[in-house]
Amino acid sequence: MIAQVLLKENIAEKFEKLSCIKREKGYRVATHNGTVEGQTNREEEIFAKRIFNFSRQGNNLGGLGEVFDYQVPLKNTLDDKAGKIDLVSFDQSR
Repeated sequence: MIAQVLLKENIAEKFEKLSCIKREKGYRVATHNGTVEGQTNREEEIFAKRIFNFSRQGNNLGGLGEVFDYQVPLKNTLDDKAGKIDLVSFDQSR
């Protein structure tokens, strides 16, 4: 069903028009330790950190595998129009 909508909306053509961001830095963020600092209303980021911590404690997340990073930046500069990848995981059984 999703593929049908993507084809109908001609998403492939729209993807080709997106500008590419070349990230000069690595994607790993050294300060990502799973702590939530101070008061924040960024519920999505807090939730990603909770899943990261849950995985780091050895809990099984099923098909999600082991979460090894969260909120991974895609921008190279602050002016780039890109967000972050919420969670990055790996399932060794697949």
